[in-house]
Amino acid sequence: MRPTDHARGVLRRVEVFLGLLVAGVAVVVGTAVVQQAVQPDPDAVVVAELLEPGPAPELAMVGAASPTAIGWTDPDGRAHTGLLEVAAGLPLGATVPVEIDAAGRLVGAVGDSELARPSGLQVGVATALGGWAVVFAAGAVWRSRLAARDSAAWATEWARVEPVWSGRAR
Repeated sequence: MRPTDHARGVLRRVEVFLGLLVAGVAVVVGTAVVQQAVQPDPDAVVVAELLEPGPAPELAMVGAASPTAIGWTDPDGRAHTGLLEVAAGLPLGATVPVEIDAAGRLVGAVGDSELARPSGLQVGVATALGGWAVVFAAGAVWRSRLAARDSAAWATEWARVEPVWSGRAR
């Protein structure tokens, strides 16, 4: 058994370990993205009031989206209005927490994980694919160096054996 054969076995074990490690890191990164999106900065959360009744419960049963007019006041005291998809059946004047940006513009509903989960999934998958690509590339470089070492050893050994094998050494 050549020393490079042992090195290839070690490489396989290292690649499996690193691949699993990358998968774990990708899950943590994706989860962190979801948590960050679902739990906004407390300073960016205000209470908005419905300026019209929420959509009828019948619309919610068929999955129809129906934005509802809302009004809110930013931390500087300026009044704003906008549209937001709210739970069906909410009456006029009901309050909902919303997230606003630094200028007081509506970002979305607080805890709205509708976009957070796909974003977290995308970031997690991208992290996994990027990490696995690095592991694969490093393994390919290591394998090519082992192959070059094997080739050089084979050429040296063949130079010693070939004259005897071919009969030229007599």
